[in-house]
Amino acid sequence: MRWQSTSEEGPKLTPQTIQRLTGTPEKQLRRTVKIFRPYKHAMQSGTDFSKHWRIEFVENDYWNNALMGWNSSSDPLTSMTLKFDTEDEAKAYCKKMGFNYEFNEFKPREQEEKNYGDNFKYVGTERISDPKDPFL
Repeated sequence: MRWQSTSEEGPKLTPQTIQRLTGTPEKQLRRTVKIFRPYKHAMQSGTDFSKHWRIEFVENDYWNNALMGWNSSSDPLTSMTLKFDTEDEAKAYCKKMGFNYEFNEFKPREQEEKNYGDNFKYVGTERISDPKDPFL
């Protein structure tokens, strides 16, 4: 099915149309996804991991695997994460695919400026000299 449009958004796709085009079951198209920007881990020094917005599929249907004791799921999309450069791209993708989404606002961490010379700065009161002490 081809379409040509002069508008940037293109035609409005219904879940039934998306189902016919992609073969994805309609139940999967009505699912909820989580849009977030990951925070930097405490054990890493770089910030490249937290530059992109991510989409994770939310699934509540887990069960305990009796053999290994692991949590299992019949949904292969729960282990998939999509990465986007901006939050608007992630929201547009969810709207285009018909997903309901939960948006987690990103709050950047405030970091105080540190200076190596501050480790050796004298902080405190001045010493009072004692005339009897030869080392002061």
